[in-house]
Amino acid sequence: MAARQSDDATGGMAAVASQTYGYHISTPRIVVLSIISFGLYLFYWLYRTWDQYREHTGANVHPVWHALAMLVPVYGWFRFYAHCKAYRDLMEENGVPHNLNMAPILVILIIATAAWSPVPTQWLNNYLGESGISVMIDLIMDGVSLAGLLVATVVVCRVQANFNRYWAAVDGALTYRARYGKGAVALAVLGAILWFTVAGYYIGYYLTN
Repeated sequence: MAARQSDDATGGMAAVASQTYGYHISTPRIVVLSIISFGLYLFYWLYRTWDQYREHTGANVHPVWHALAMLVPVYGWFRFYAHCKAYRDLMEENGVPHNLNMAPILVILIIATAAWSPVPTQWLNNYLGESGISVMIDLIMDGVSLAGLLVATVVVCRVQANFNRYWAAVDGALTYRARYGKGAVALAVLGAILWFTVAGYYIGYYLTN
């Protein structure tokens, strides 16, 4: 009987080890989709990785609400911390090395999101009127916002690198990549429209003045 139980346990462990997790998200994908989507992909990334965590652990988490919480000033930073901590605890429980040092990650994220302001440039012109000065201020603000987006993307890439390390330890290889998903594609299309809108604003102004 003991031998039978031992064989069953060994078979169960082998079955777990043979499972494949299509959770690997590459850095190039995050960078490209974040830029194309006007930064909207970062919210989708948070939703997707929370969903992966729930699927993998069976934890009672709500990916959609966690992603939307990032829109709430200050509170969103706490939710991001909770997200990283959940994965960090999972990695430590399974003996997977990580570099999720939350203090510097959060400081950089706070600075990046403060700079990355989704304020439409046209709002400023309602007060200053359309002029060379207001358009120049708009351009500077958009430049700062873009820099904030890029820094936030770098932070997410670093965090995802740790997640990938965990999936590699669980699966034994990173050959099973996460699907793009319809949501990611839709946000990329929406972001491209926003890019054309902003570019059209500047091009239209300089062509008519």
